[in-house]
Amino acid sequence: MKQNLPQVARRIRRLTVRAALYPYLIRTAPQQKCLGIDVVDLTDDGEDPTPYFANVMSALEIIARHQPKRLDRIRRDLRYILIFKQPGATYWDDLRACALTTQSFTYKDAEDIALTIVHEATHARINSRGIPYDLAHRARVERLCVNEEVSLARYLTDGSERASLRISRLETPWWTPEQLRDRRIRTLEMNAPPWLVRLLTWFLPMP
Repeated sequence: MKQNLPQVARRIRRLTVRAALYPYLIRTAPQQKCLGIDVVDLTDDGEDPTPYFANVMSALEIIARHQPKRLDRIRRDLRYILIFKQPGATYWDDLRACALTTQSFTYKDAEDIALTIVHEATHARINSRGIPYDLAHRARVERLCVNEEVSLARYLTDGSERASLRISRLETPWWTPEQLRDRRIRTLEMNAPPWLVRLLTWFLPMP
């Protein structure tokens, strides 16, 4: 599908910076292969990453147990699962990576992490089909991702409750340009010194 020139320019700028920087960080960061997917700790906080890897492994095992064909798709669609300091999980299309927030491992159980991985892997599948994550498509894309979460949630402990919670979240969109920009700023604040945050915020485009 066609994108206008400003959209293409923003995408190229983002891909150039991240695609240039993160492959090196990924190569040098602690990592472990979990059911065929490279899980990488990018927190750089000096803590033992073993609990992160164990939780991701448990989450992937849950997916494998209940929907083994889905796990096969996730292996094809995702190159990495990254653990990163950010406000929430996201999909990085330039790296084919599901980026999980460190906060997930504090307040979520393995089943919730499994649902998050399913959500972000669905973004990967949609992106691979050439559907852009722009204003015209975001609501539909997010609804599709939530529906995929629900399809797994029904197999899990308290499945109906988990499914209802995810459906109810769609009532308050989290994908507006203002909200996405705010998340990017908060991610910067969690990973960069204040002076750099101020500099980058000045140039940060509206998604």
